[in-house]
Amino acid sequence: MLDEATVVMGAGGPWGVAWMTGLLFGLEEKGIDVRNPGMVIGSSAGAILGARLGTGISLQAFYELEISVEEQSRQAARFRELLPPRPVTTSVRASAGAASLLDVFGREWNNEEERVRAICQLATKAKTVSWDKFEAFGIPAESRSAAWPSFPFQITVIDVDECLLATFDAHSGVGVSLAVLASCAIPGVFPPVPIKSHRYIDGGCWGSGDNAHLAAGARPVLVISPLAAQRNRNGAILDRDIQSLRAGGTRVHAIVADDASLAARGNGFPDPASLKVTAEAGRAQVHIEANELLRKLG
Repeated sequence: MLDEATVVMGAGGPWGVAWMTGLLFGLEEKGIDVRNPGMVIGSSAGAILGARLGTGISLQAFYELEISVEEQSRQAARFRELLPPRPVTTSVRASAGAASLLDVFGREWNNEEERVRAICQLATKAKTVSWDKFEAFGIPAESRSAAWPSFPFQITVIDVDECLLATFDAHSGVGVSLAVLASCAIPGVFPPVPIKSHRYIDGGCWGSGDNAHLAAGARPVLVISPLAAQRNRNGAILDRDIQSLRAGGTRVHAIVADDASLAARGNGFPDPASLKVTAEAGRAQVHIEANELLRKLG
């Protein structure tokens, strides 16, 4: 069913990775082949999931990693070593003239261009860990030679030098692991990722965090969005993008996190126990979603 579909997977941080892993594993358990889609467009957490689909490792194995409190505790400890020495909500305005991460994502902007410029300024001015340390964390030795998936796969990034959305694919001359790392480089937390003559950051900071508009012309489209269920600006932009796709004749089905999954999220950086509950909630949500997905796209 999905072999002709474009699957769009959006941003959501560690919580989004856990939820989408559970959801994809659950769909596979229902007999829906998610390993060979017609195309994948991945942003941030969605880029991680897209890359995982292209490996020879089973979704069950990835799911078991997500529900392992021991493994998630180990990953969380490594992640915290990369965090800035002060909270990322602390303004860097005095030294850099940029807004804080909380300012950028929490305030209302006059337009999207102004918001993106502030994100790019934050990314280039904030004090973060070194690029070498971030690269060593994000691309361990065993991942450096990873191949692009056999299916078409677009990874979204923001070019901070141009303040524009960009994508990498198998024809870009960039390794998939480096492209995924760029798509996960949270501005103000991690350094921009240098690729060729430009620097790139988290593609999930653009628009709704899903970038479903890039699926224009595809038929059909499955959007998996961790953030849109919150009914904030992310949800409003995704709704607009879906309406635009449908106006162009595209069949679209969107899966957003349900109440049980959102309840597991909590506030702040997710603890390992909450990631376990989130992955389990994503897997359980399939009982609600599978029939509707088959009806819409089957």
